[in-house]
Amino acid sequence: MSRDIYCKRNNGEIMTILERVSLNARTNPDRCAYIYNAIKNDKLYQESLTWRELNDFSDILAYYIKENANSNNPVIVYGHKSRYMPICFLASVKTGRAYVPIDDSMPIGRVKDIIDSVRPEFILSTEDIDLEDNRIIKLSDIKNIINNTGNKITRDTWIAKEDVYYIYIGKYWYSQRSTDNHWMP
Repeated sequence: MSRDIYCKRNNGEIMTILERVSLNARTNPDRCAYIYNAIKNDKLYQESLTWRELNDFSDILAYYIKENANSNNPVIVYGHKSRYMPICFLASVKTGRAYVPIDDSMPIGRVKDIIDSVRPEFILSTEDIDLEDNRIIKLSDIKNIINNTGNKITRDTWIAKEDVYYIYIGKYWYSQRSTDNHWMP
């Protein structure tokens, strides 16, 4: 089957990423959606995520964000290739918010500047971050939300096709002098 056909709805329109994840969760629930191999403490380890986990876990985290948010500001997702990164990305988008991915290799001063500029209500952190901020939801809290909350978000809150999904803050794109609220570099 052609990828072009697989990515389209019956009416010929292209699917959004959320529709595609939802479809894969229904049709291939136990297939691997994400895999990451890494070396920590001189040992090889592997993290993976099925389509069902990606869809369900992001629905649960999205519900938490939606129920606890007071604004529609973007969500910052801080970390590095953890299986929880795509969960956080999709959870943000499922609440109608863009997300700003920040790699944990970025200097903490730059991270603070981005946080000040974006003014997120939530900072989802999949790695330890050397920062005191009550908006940070640590990995242990993310896991707790996913494991102990049964509520899931509904499709009516998903981000619209024409909306901004993510905001890339690249090495040379971000300016500390930027004061606008357009969320684009």
